[in-house]
Amino acid sequence: MLWIAALTTASAYELRTTDDGQEVRWDAWPVAWDHAPGKSELPDGADDALREAFSTWELQGTPVSFAEGAPPAGVPKRDADGENHVWTVRPWPVEYGSALAMASAWADLEGNLVTFDIQINGEVPWSVTGASGAYDLQAAITHEVGHVLGLEHTEISEAVMFPSTGMGTTDRRDLHADDIHAIEHLYPSFGRGDSEDPNPSSILTGSGCSTDARGGGSAALLVVTTLFLRRRARRSLEAPCSRS
Repeated sequence: MLWIAALTTASAYELRTTDDGQEVRWDAWPVAWDHAPGKSELPDGADDALREAFSTWELQGTPVSFAEGAPPAGVPKRDADGENHVWTVRPWPVEYGSALAMASAWADLEGNLVTFDIQINGEVPWSVTGASGAYDLQAAITHEVGHVLGLEHTEISEAVMFPSTGMGTTDRRDLHADDIHAIEHLYPSFGRGDSEDPNPSSILTGSGCSTDARGGGSAALLVVTTLFLRRRARRSLEAPCSRS
Protein backbone atom coordinates (compact mmCIF):
# COMPACT_ATOMS: atom_id res chain seq x y z
CA MET A 1 0.00 0.00 0.00
CA LEU A 2 1.03 3.57 -0.60
CA TRP A 3 0.74 5.86 2.41
CA ILE A 4 1.32 9.53 3.00
CA ALA A 5 2.96 10.14 6.38
CA ALA A 6 4.30 13.02 8.43
CA LEU A 7 8.06 13.13 8.98
CA THR A 8 9.10 14.75 12.26
CA THR A 9 12.46 16.48 12.10
CA ALA A 10 14.76 17.81 14.81
CA SER A 11 12.60 20.93 14.90
CA ALA A 12 8.86 20.93 15.59
CA TYR A 13 7.91 21.16 11.92
CA GLU A 14 6.64 18.13 10.04
CA LEU A 15 6.87 17.26 6.34
CA ARG A 16 4.75 15.17 3.99
CA THR A 17 6.36 11.95 2.75
CA THR A 18 5.54 8.96 0.59
CA ASP A 19 5.38 5.47 2.09
CA ASP A 20 9.08 4.90 1.44
CA GLY A 21 10.05 8.09 3.28
CA GLN A 22 10.50 10.31 0.22
CA GLU A 23 9.80 13.93 1.12
CA VAL A 24 7.23 15.60 -1.11
CA ARG A 25 8.34 18.82 -2.83
CA TRP A 26 8.35 20.86 -6.04
CA ASP A 27 11.21 20.51 -8.51
CA ALA A 28 10.36 23.09 -11.19
CA TRP A 29 10.16 26.86 -10.64
CA PRO A 30 8.39 29.20 -10.70
CA VAL A 31 5.13 27.51 -9.68
CA ALA A 32 2.21 29.21 -11.42
CA TRP A 33 -1.04 30.12 -9.63
CA ASP A 34 -4.13 32.23 -10.24
CA HIS A 35 -6.99 33.76 -8.28
CA ALA A 36 -10.03 32.22 -9.94
CA PRO A 37 -13.59 33.57 -9.75
CA GLY A 38 -15.54 32.13 -6.83
CA LYS A 39 -19.02 31.98 -5.32
CA SER A 40 -18.43 34.64 -2.66
CA GLU A 41 -16.83 38.08 -2.54
CA LEU A 42 -13.58 38.72 -0.70
CA PRO A 43 -12.75 42.17 0.74
CA ASP A 44 -10.99 44.87 -1.23
CA GLY A 45 -7.28 44.20 -1.22
CA ALA A 46 -7.73 40.43 -1.36
CA ASP A 47 -5.59 40.04 -4.49
CA ASP A 48 -2.69 41.82 -2.82
CA ALA A 49 -3.14 39.67 0.28
CA LEU A 50 -2.92 36.51 -1.82
CA ARG A 51 0.21 37.77 -3.58
CA GLU A 52 1.84 38.52 -0.23
CA ALA A 53 0.91 35.05 1.02
CA PHE A 54 2.75 33.39 -1.85
CA SER A 55 5.74 35.74 -1.82
CA THR A 56 6.27 35.20 1.92
CA TRP A 57 7.70 31.76 1.15
CA GLU A 58 10.16 33.02 -1.51
CA LEU A 59 13.13 32.97 0.83
CA GLN A 60 16.57 34.11 -0.24
CA GLY A 61 18.86 31.11 -0.63
CA THR A 62 16.04 28.81 -1.75
CA PRO A 63 14.69 28.24 -5.27
CA VAL A 64 11.09 28.80 -4.17
CA SER A 65 9.27 31.20 -6.48
CA PHE A 66 5.72 31.72 -7.72
CA ALA A 67 4.24 33.38 -10.80
CA GLU A 68 0.69 34.74 -10.89
CA GLY A 69 -1.23 33.95 -14.04
CA ALA A 70 -4.51 34.98 -15.61
CA PRO A 71 -7.60 33.46 -13.98
CA PRO A 72 -9.80 30.98 -15.83
CA ALA A 73 -13.10 32.13 -17.31
CA GLY A 74 -15.27 30.10 -14.94
CA VAL A 75 -15.29 28.70 -11.43
CA PRO A 76 -12.75 25.84 -11.25
CA LYS A 77 -13.17 22.43 -9.70
CA ARG A 78 -10.77 20.76 -7.31
CA ASP A 79 -8.94 18.47 -9.71
CA ALA A 80 -5.49 17.37 -10.82
CA ASP A 81 -5.81 19.34 -14.05
CA GLY A 82 -2.30 20.76 -14.04
CA GLU A 83 -3.57 24.25 -13.16
CA ASN A 84 -3.10 25.79 -9.73
CA HIS A 85 -6.14 27.77 -8.63
CA VAL A 86 -7.12 29.76 -5.54
CA TRP A 87 -10.84 30.52 -5.23
CA THR A 88 -13.72 31.07 -2.82
CA VAL A 89 -16.33 28.36 -2.27
CA ARG A 90 -19.91 28.90 -1.10
CA PRO A 91 -21.70 26.90 0.15
CA TRP A 92 -18.79 25.33 2.00
CA PRO A 93 -18.80 21.52 1.60
CA VAL A 94 -20.01 19.69 4.69
CA GLU A 95 -17.11 17.27 4.46
CA TYR A 96 -14.66 20.15 4.98
CA GLY A 97 -16.15 20.90 8.40
CA SER A 98 -15.50 24.34 9.90
CA ALA A 99 -12.10 24.82 8.29
CA LEU A 100 -11.25 28.25 6.93
CA ALA A 101 -9.63 26.81 3.80
CA MET A 102 -8.78 23.62 1.95
CA ALA A 103 -5.43 22.98 0.28
CA SER A 104 -5.08 20.01 -2.08
CA ALA A 105 -1.88 18.94 -3.81
CA TRP A 106 -0.94 16.12 -6.16
CA ALA A 107 2.44 14.42 -6.44
CA ASP A 108 3.97 11.61 -8.47
CA LEU A 109 5.46 8.46 -6.94
CA GLU A 110 8.88 10.07 -6.67
CA GLY A 111 7.42 12.76 -4.41
CA ASN A 112 7.48 15.51 -7.03
CA LEU A 113 4.53 17.85 -6.55
CA VAL A 114 2.80 18.59 -9.84
CA THR A 115 -0.37 20.62 -9.18
CA PHE A 116 -2.49 22.12 -6.39
CA ASP A 117 -5.75 23.89 -5.55
CA ILE A 118 -6.63 26.15 -2.60
CA GLN A 119 -10.29 26.66 -1.71
CA ILE A 120 -11.35 29.51 0.60
CA ASN A 121 -14.39 29.22 2.86
CA GLY A 122 -16.87 31.81 1.56
CA GLU A 123 -19.13 31.44 4.59
CA VAL A 124 -16.79 33.07 7.12
CA PRO A 125 -15.93 36.79 7.39
CA TRP A 126 -12.56 37.78 5.93
CA SER A 127 -10.42 40.88 6.41
CA VAL A 128 -7.11 42.16 5.09
CA THR A 129 -6.67 44.72 7.89
CA GLY A 130 -7.02 42.67 11.07
CA ALA A 131 -10.57 43.90 11.66
CA SER A 132 -12.33 42.45 14.69
CA GLY A 133 -14.92 39.83 13.89
CA ALA A 134 -13.08 38.58 10.80
CA TYR A 135 -10.21 36.25 9.90
CA ASP A 136 -7.05 37.49 8.25
CA LEU A 137 -6.95 36.34 4.64
CA GLN A 138 -3.22 36.79 4.16
CA ALA A 139 -2.28 34.74 7.22
CA ALA A 140 -4.68 31.94 6.32
CA ILE A 141 -3.44 31.64 2.74
CA THR A 142 0.19 31.87 3.83
CA HIS A 143 -0.55 28.77 5.90
CA GLU A 144 -2.18 27.07 2.91
CA VAL A 145 0.80 27.79 0.68
CA GLY A 146 2.98 26.10 3.28
CA HIS A 147 0.93 22.94 2.82
CA VAL A 148 1.20 23.30 -0.96
CA LEU A 149 4.99 23.38 -0.57
CA GLY A 150 5.00 20.13 1.42
CA LEU A 151 4.79 21.26 5.04
CA GLU A 152 2.56 19.72 7.71
CA HIS A 153 1.29 21.34 10.91
CA THR A 154 3.58 22.31 13.77
CA GLU A 155 2.99 22.48 17.50
CA ILE A 156 4.69 25.87 17.76
CA SER A 157 1.84 28.33 18.25
CA GLU A 158 3.73 31.32 16.81
CA ALA A 159 4.51 29.56 13.53
CA VAL A 160 2.60 30.05 10.29
CA MET A 161 2.01 26.29 10.15
CA PHE A 162 0.22 26.17 13.51
CA PRO A 163 -3.23 24.71 12.72
CA SER A 164 -5.61 27.33 14.17
CA THR A 165 -6.08 31.08 14.27
CA GLY A 166 -8.42 33.70 15.74
CA MET A 167 -10.42 36.69 14.58
CA GLY A 168 -9.11 40.24 14.63
CA THR A 169 -5.41 39.45 14.34
CA THR A 170 -2.75 39.58 11.65
CA ASP A 171 -0.44 37.22 13.52
CA ARG A 172 1.27 34.53 11.48
CA ARG A 173 1.62 36.53 8.30
CA ASP A 174 5.39 36.31 8.70
CA LEU A 175 7.39 33.10 8.86
CA HIS A 176 8.61 31.86 12.23
CA ALA A 177 12.07 30.28 12.53
CA ASP A 178 10.36 26.88 12.52
CA ASP A 179 8.71 27.62 9.16
CA ILE A 180 12.00 28.89 7.77
CA HIS A 181 13.90 25.79 8.89
CA ALA A 182 11.28 23.60 7.24
CA ILE A 183 11.39 25.39 3.90
CA GLU A 184 15.19 25.57 3.89
CA HIS A 185 15.32 21.83 4.55
CA LEU A 186 12.92 21.04 1.69
CA TYR A 187 14.37 23.57 -0.75
CA PRO A 188 18.10 24.13 -0.36
CA SER A 189 19.98 26.07 -2.99
CA PHE A 190 20.43 22.92 -5.07
CA GLY A 191 17.37 20.68 -5.44
CA ARG A 192 16.87 17.16 -6.72
CA GLY A 193 16.52 18.19 -10.38
CA ASP A 194 13.51 18.24 -12.66
CA SER A 195 11.05 15.37 -12.61
CA GLU A 196 11.23 13.14 -15.69
CA ASP A 197 7.45 12.77 -15.78
CA PRO A 198 5.71 15.90 -14.40
CA ASN A 199 2.28 14.79 -15.63
CA PRO A 200 1.66 11.12 -14.80
CA SER A 201 -1.61 9.75 -16.06
CA SER A 202 -3.47 8.42 -13.03
CA ILE A 203 -4.41 9.56 -9.55
CA LEU A 204 -4.35 8.00 -6.13
CA THR A 205 -7.18 9.42 -4.06
CA GLY A 206 -6.59 10.65 -0.52
CA SER A 207 -8.48 11.67 2.58
CA GLY A 208 -8.58 15.12 4.13
CA CYS A 209 -6.78 16.19 7.28
CA SER A 210 -8.47 18.38 9.89
CA THR A 211 -7.44 19.69 13.29
CA ASP A 212 -9.27 20.79 16.40
CA ALA A 213 -10.02 24.48 16.94
CA ARG A 214 -7.97 26.06 19.71
CA GLY A 215 -7.87 29.31 21.59
CA GLY A 216 -11.49 29.72 22.65
CA GLY A 217 -14.60 30.75 20.79
CA SER A 218 -12.83 33.11 18.38
CA ALA A 219 -10.49 30.40 17.08
CA ALA A 220 -11.21 28.32 14.02
CA LEU A 221 -9.70 25.55 12.00
CA LEU A 222 -7.10 27.13 9.80
CA VAL A 223 -6.84 24.41 7.23
CA VAL A 224 -7.97 21.09 5.93
CA THR A 225 -5.30 19.56 3.75
CA THR A 226 -5.35 16.76 1.23
CA LEU A 227 -2.36 15.27 -0.54
CA PHE A 228 -2.82 12.92 -3.46
CA LEU A 229 -0.23 10.74 -5.12
CA ARG A 230 -0.35 10.29 -8.87
CA ARG A 231 0.90 7.18 -10.61
CA ARG A 232 0.55 5.27 -13.86
CA ALA A 233 -1.16 2.26 -12.30
CA ARG A 234 -4.94 2.52 -12.02
CA ARG A 235 -5.00 1.29 -8.45
CA SER A 236 -6.54 3.74 -5.96
CA LEU A 237 -5.50 3.88 -2.31
CA GLU A 238 -6.33 6.19 0.57
CA ALA A 239 -3.60 8.53 1.76
CA PRO A 240 -4.43 9.48 5.35
CA CYS A 241 -2.79 12.36 7.15
CA SER A 242 -2.36 12.87 10.87
CA ARG A 243 -4.21 15.11 13.31
CA SER A 244 -2.26 17.65 15.31
